Amino acid sequence: MRFTVFILTLLFGKKMGTDEFGNVYYYSKFKLFGRERRWAMYKGSKEPSKVPDYWEVWLRHITDKPLNTTGKNAWQKQHLPNLTGTSFANMYHEGKEIRNANTYQAWEEK
Repeated sequence: MRFTVFILTLLFGKKMGTDEFGNVYYYSKFKLFGRERRWAMYKGSKEPSKVPDYWEVWLRHITDKPLNTTGKNAWQKQHLPNLTGTSFANMYHEGKEIRNANTYQAWEEK
């Protein structure tokens, strides 16, 4: 499947840009139903949570161009991938280590 997408990208895609994770973003040379198609080629594993917010708004046709990526505001945090289903899930919250979910004791009715 990935090879097919790669060939279709070479034939019909134009490169829009890349992000700090190495993901490459494309749009179609031709419009389908009056709208261009947009997609990302992920570097490494196919993990959609690796798409930064400024590229997400472009992929979903909210903006015509990606948002400004040059400066980060003080309130913006470093992007982290989704850790659900991994051994790191529920171990950290905002940089502080919390109790592991395995230490939970179920409530018993008396």
